[in-house]
Amino acid sequence: PKNYIAGELTTLKQKFTHCVFLFLLGFFLYANSLQNRYVLDDSLFITGNNFTLKGFAGIKEIWTNDAFVGAHGRAFDLEGGRYRPLAITMFAIEYELFGLDPFYGHLVNVLLFSFTSVLLYLFLCKLLNFKNAWIPLLTSILFVIHPIHTEVVANIKSRDEILAVFFLLSALLFLLKEKKKFIFLGAGFYFLSLLSKENTITALAIIPLLLLIF
Repeated sequence: PKNYIAGELTTLKQKFTHCVFLFLLGFFLYANSLQNRYVLDDSLFITGNNFTLKGFAGIKEIWTNDAFVGAHGRAFDLEGGRYRPLAITMFAIEYELFGLDPFYGHLVNVLLFSFTSVLLYLFLCKLLNFKNAWIPLLTSILFVIHPIHTEVVANIKSRDEILAVFFLLSALLFLLKEKKKFIFLGAGFYFLSLLSKENTITALAIIPLLLLIF
């Protein structure tokens, strides 16, 4: 490209085109899951979760209990517990609005995954703008089409995984900005990632290395 934006290899118009392409690629690749029903794992957070099935009224209990209490009546004896209120709250809201209709759960998963692929692309553009302009796009395409993500997108219960990555990438984008005021936004998004699924705690080691190297 002839016109550069802040020294980056791709123009804003090209970035926008790439983002739209990645979003549509993710959406249409997984659109066939919109006709799917609930599966066994969904009973844990949706169809068999007493807090979710209360709709709005169950949100308080979702945020004050372990993730498995709503389905089993007690927390399992697991290391560190399982605290994932954000995804379960979304399920409760969807139940309040649409009842037990899996279409909307699948739709939200597909949309979130498509937006996550866009965030990955923007993150890589920010990280590698002094390298090759095609690396962020090709890497993001591989992320979208790789079959390893099929279960996460097609299984409504696995929204906690998608949300965790979605908010983690959002956090990293803000943390890479030069102005210090964005650190607080980055920290906020990272906290949302932790509320989605606890395994993003490993980013506490990754983030300092990211800032140190890049």
